[in-house]
Amino acid sequence: MLKGICIGALIGTIVTAAGLSLYGYLWGLPYDLYCYGYFPAKEAVDAEIEEYIAQNEASRKYEEEQRKIEEDSEELRKKIAELEEKSAGSSSNSAPVANAQVKPSNPEPEPVQMHHWVFGKTTDSFDKKQTKRCILDAETLVQDTFGSVRPQMMLKQVNNRSIDIRLTIKNKVLGHPQDRDRVRLKFDNEEPFSVSFVGTADSSMDTIFLNSTSKVISKLKTAETLIIEVPFFMEGTRRITFNVSGYSEKCKF
Repeated sequence: MLKGICIGALIGTIVTAAGLSLYGYLWGLPYDLYCYGYFPAKEAVDAEIEEYIAQNEASRKYEEEQRKIEEDSEELRKKIAELEEKSAGSSSNSAPVANAQVKPSNPEPEPVQMHHWVFGKTTDSFDKKQTKRCILDAETLVQDTFGSVRPQMMLKQVNNRSIDIRLTIKNKVLGHPQDRDRVRLKFDNEEPFSVSFVGTADSSMDTIFLNSTSKVISKLKTAETLIIEVPFFMEGTRRITFNVSGYSEKCKF
């Protein structure tokens, strides 16, 4: 009987020792993982979380701004279309019937409609931030896989600060490494000159911002036509024509 008790005590001692070793191993495992770099430090995790939140906030603000731009542009175009329709109706009603002329059976093709500046001003009700925009659609259409795309140029000013000049061509990748991020501009019959450009904050590939804005704006005030030679990625360069006449009258910056 004494022998059985000793054997049982020995077995109990071995199991207890093994249990304590396993417990100690499990207790020290997270500390070892942290020491050897398997678990990131709390400061690094917090920095990643803050960066993620900042990126989401910047993306949200950009999407909200784009939505406001589209809404303002559409509203301005509707107002201009209504005014043009009223003007055309009043002129046709005032013309005497005796002066009406019969159109020939083979009329000449209608001239291409020129696009004009559309100016708009908005004020944010939250922080009273005032934004002015002047938008112009190009006379040139760019062919795309899904059809034709009309480039657009927009000048934007926030709280009377410096003016940004933005060129957008939907569904296109603008810029090419060989061109070193430069475009060429030609006003009327003047000699072409090149300016550099930068991309957007959200890395949109179909939009660029022109530099040398002071020089470009000074020429916009007196020019009639602007041709921009834009490099397209893997597609060579394209020349986009804008009817920039009336800038000084329309764009009230």
